[in-house]
Amino acid sequence: MGSIEFTHKTTSPDNPAYTYDPKKDAYVDGFKREGVTVLAVDNLPAELPKDSSKDFSSLIRDYVYQIAAHGACDITDHAAIPAEIRKAVIVQQGRLTKSYRYLKKDLA
Repeated sequence: MGSIEFTHKTTSPDNPAYTYDPKKDAYVDGFKREGVTVLAVDNLPAELPKDSSKDFSSLIRDYVYQIAAHGACDITDHAAIPAEIRKAVIVQQGRLTKSYRYLKKDLA
């Protein structure tokens, strides 16, 4: 048992795949072709944090505006801040919040 290496070239996030057609012995960009499709983005791990950061920031954007608008010093007890945010706050004013004090033993 083993692997077969046939990576012809590396690809980019903009054009991530190519297909090798063994009948024609040809490589063609894209994946809607006859043959074996290869995804060979060599810096893919660097792209994943970028995508996840972009998606995550778009989800919390409205919450950040709400916190900024209320000027809350105590987010965990501020009724105008959505419960999702109040429960997600781990550190407030330099201290672990009540729900996350169990982490103190891991912060040595």
